Amino acid sequence: MDVHPIEDFRQRGIPVTINTDNRTVSNTTMTKEVQKVMEQFNLSQDDYMHIYRNSVKAAFTDEATKSQLLAN
Repeated sequence: MDVHPIEDFRQRGIPVTINTDNRTVSNTTMTKEVQKVMEQFNLSQDDYMHIYRNSVKAAFTDEATKSQLLAN
């Protein structure tokens, strides 16, 4: 993960999301993945919230669900 271009993407305004891919194969959780990324790239809570909003906007769900997730 040391060579992941997350900072370059963020500086260029390219949306970044954190995902688990296939939890049953990789034996991970969203909590673990978020924690790894936040620690590895020294992200703040504000950084995470920006990434979270990107994730909701990109989610394969209806607009009502997205609005609900963004309101919380």
